[in-house]
Amino acid sequence: MRSYIAKKLLDVDEIFERQLVRRFVLVSANAMMTFGEPYQSTRGNVKILKVERKRLAQVSVKGETSKVGQSREITARDGEYVDRLKYLSEHTKKSDFAFTRHCGEQITKYSMYRRYPYTMELQNELKVARQFFLYV
Repeated sequence: MRSYIAKKLLDVDEIFERQLVRRFVLVSANAMMTFGEPYQSTRGNVKILKVERKRLAQVSVKGETSKVGQSREITARDGEYVDRLKYLSEHTKKSDFAFTRHCGEQITKYSMYRRYPYTMELQNELKVARQFFLYV
């Protein structure tokens, strides 16, 4: 079979980066952050709060990374996504970026834009599957 027709098997780095992009979308959507704010945040800027059996994520956005140039603190729902992000990566120092590859480098914007459609396609498939099982 020709190489451009055959389905390519995903390597470990591709799967890892797709999961990283998925977590990026979930964290930034729940915190209502622009693209640059979670992209440039470090592990030291993110904390987990426990409030009434719920886990919340508290993100400190620096003025240099903010779109308007002011520092702010964001309390976001679903801190589980941040926990999963911590377990996903091996680089957990406070100075490390929150979204890093296996090698310790920050994931590139090109890589994020390239993997975003696959992430959204998977989300749509899961949504359709949930709707199907809801009515069966």
